[in-house]
Amino acid sequence: VGPSSIRLYYESRNSPGGGLLAGGDDSSNVVIPTGIAEFPNEIFVPPESWVRARYDVRKWTKFSRGGHFAALEQPEVLGKDIIDFFSSLSTSRL
Repeated sequence: VGPSSIRLYYESRNSPGGGLLAGGDDSSNVVIPTGIAEFPNEIFVPPESWVRARYDVRKWTKFSRGGHFAALEQPEVLGKDIIDFFSSLSTSRL
């Protein structure tokens, strides 16, 4: 697990555009509708301004409990948030 998770950070940092952590350029913006579930005990939470500058954020939910393993810690509220996000996309124009 360790090497495979480190690879993600290495490739993000060293790829063209550099990924979110490296700043990147405008060509690496994500145009797909994005939902963010922010948990207070997450290991790394980038500033909201960074994320909104690079992603088409349609929903940003800040939860009061949970962290890196939110799906195990808060499955009901996370599941509802995911359903709400996708439901909103099905009723709006992409």
